[in-house]
Amino acid sequence: MLALLGAPSPAQGDPKPPAATADATEVVEDPIDALMARLAAMPGLYARFTESKTIGLLAIPLINHGIVRYQPPGRLLRTIEKPHPSQVLLIKDAIWLSEGTAKPERIDLGAHPAVQSFVGSFRSLLAGDRKTLDEHFELSLRSGEGEHWTLELRPRSEAMAKIVTSMTVSGNGEIVERLVIEEATGDVSDTRFVDVDPHRRYAEDEAARLFLPPV
Repeated sequence: MLALLGAPSPAQGDPKPPAATADATEVVEDPIDALMARLAAMPGLYARFTESKTIGLLAIPLINHGIVRYQPPGRLLRTIEKPHPSQVLLIKDAIWLSEGTAKPERIDLGAHPAVQSFVGSFRSLLAGDRKTLDEHFELSLRSGEGEHWTLELRPRSEAMAKIVTSMTVSGNGEIVERLVIEEATGDVSDTRFVDVDPHRRYAEDEAARLFLPPV
């Protein structure tokens, strides 16, 4: 067969070809890239949350309970059910704020780059968009037991640092479990996620009901 391919036949007793050297360079995947790839593979997300917000002027934290929903490539809906119902819908470079029976308010984030980066950071994380996160934050990943991880984001720009000093996200595999935001004012919000479904697929009619901007 070797002769048909134009290669000389090995002579009897010829030494075997040398084995690959043990010091061959192995390509090791960046752990942040690995985490981003895992998050990017999610078809959607559903989770319930409890947010505890510590505000300097208040004696006790504010507690909010609600649901967060995400549908790729970039639609994020955060609904507070109690104590005061409200919604925040983020699509591309705009957010819609709804509270009670008041008319929804649309805010164009394109005119406020720092605010846009801050508001969209959690969405970028769920999308596994490291490029966007790297543009605005310094990323630091710590691994825990099993598949547990903690990702810290610190703003790169002074404008962003005037809004938030750090964001810390922790999870297990592709399941996000906790988000802690330390604001420049000293206020801190600590959000715990439960009943997390990182494989949630939204049917077309459900997505139209949840993620379309309010009229």
